[in-house]
Amino acid sequence: MMELISLVFEFVLMVMVLFLGFDFMAESFSEKSFFPDELVLPATVTRPIGLVLSIGAALAIVWQLIHL
Repeated sequence: MMELISLVFEFVLMVMVLFLGFDFMAESFSEKSFFPDELVLPATVTRPIGLVLSIGAALAIVWQLIHL
């Protein structure tokens, strides 16, 4: 039972990281930001972060599904 709970938490974490990557990519392509001006990162920074997070999370999800 604990293994199942652990597996569910791992998948939830991976999906959250995937959506975080999508959020970084959406932030880089939009004209205005949801964040205050002091916290806004340039698109040249957020786009690679979003790509790495979303591709990495997608690969981790596929890896977990293969090894179920």
